[in-house]
Amino acid sequence: MKRSPLLTIFLIAFVGTMSYGVVIPITPFYAQEFGASEFQVGLIVGCYALMQFIFAPILGQLSDRFGRRPLLILSLIGTVCSLLLFGFANSLVWLFVGRMFDGATGGNISIAQAYVSDITTDKDRARGMGMVGAALGLGFIAGPAIGALLSRDGNYQLPIFVAAGIAMLSLVLTFLVLPEPERHAPQQGRTFNLMKLLAAVRKPNVGRLLSITLLINLAFVAFETTFALFAARRLEFGSHQTGYTLAGVGVVVAIVQGGLIRRLAARFGEASLIVAGSLLLALSLAGLGFIQNVWHLVAICIVLAIGEGLLTPSLSSLVSRNSSAHERGENMGLYQSMSSLARIFAPLYATWMLSNVGEASPYLMGSVLVVAGALIAVGLPSAEPQAQPAH
Repeated sequence: MKRSPLLTIFLIAFVGTMSYGVVIPITPFYAQEFGASEFQVGLIVGCYALMQFIFAPILGQLSDRFGRRPLLILSLIGTVCSLLLFGFANSLVWLFVGRMFDGATGGNISIAQAYVSDITTDKDRARGMGMVGAALGLGFIAGPAIGALLSRDGNYQLPIFVAAGIAMLSLVLTFLVLPEPERHAPQQGRTFNLMKLLAAVRKPNVGRLLSITLLINLAFVAFETTFALFAARRLEFGSHQTGYTLAGVGVVVAIVQGGLIRRLAARFGEASLIVAGSLLLALSLAGLGFIQNVWHLVAICIVLAIGEGLLTPSLSSLVSRNSSAHERGENMGLYQSMSSLARIFAPLYATWMLSNVGEASPYLMGSVLVVAGALIAVGLPSAEPQAQPAH
């Protein structure tokens, strides 16, 4: 593998999650300055996910046709412009425009992953994808931390502009040093297909894993979206306390996924980790609704982060291992689609429940969803024998 392209790809992937992480803790406070209701905050978050769900596959297909480098540059230009739109917004409408534009042009992570596939062999692809995964994890830690540090005095625009500056640096670096890969590895499973999804859900093990993925993400994204609003009500948190808390969750998730998951999976199997992670996540979400002070929150968030850290890699690993060679790309695409669908709908139901049912209700509902996922996972084998592709 060439070193310099992968370092640039690392920065591109980092910028993708860092910019999202910066926006998440400050969006509720920033939007409320323009008179947004709690449900409208959910709409802002959900519209970003909807646009990304629609346009990421299109950008991926364009990168197959016109090249990875031009589409990465286009996507980064979109990130910079959307952050500037969001930062300079003077009305609620422009907040929506900024987030929708970011979602529509935000295909840089999937294209970066395709770039890694292009420049690596089967032998070293896992290492390249691991570097991208590390960048994503670091972005989810750095983003909320940047948002927290720079919005401490209620200046919600400053962290957005700093994120735009980092994205601009990534854009310049991509333009100057990133070459177009010599070949394009075939990318399967890019476009959402409802019929294929329904067919996959009916398969014994893959279908169960896809259902669990949807339920887990509906619960966790609800936490992600409403935590700032909940903590402001319950603990009088501002954006900086919210950002530091989410960054701390990211640190614990990174520790679990980076240092523990491989040993635990080897000893207990991914199926057992899915059940255990689901129970930890369900317990923490239920407990979150009853916290009364910061120390309660710290304890709950540690348990929540451990549960999430166990779940995501175990689910993706089992989807891959339970897929035959010729179905793996398609099933992994459907796995990503389930996560994307949750990111569209979870902000809507969660903010509606918080406003109309009670501040703890999104987490109690999330706990129920995760328990349902745990029940589906009971008895799930670690892997099926993988059929060889038809010739």
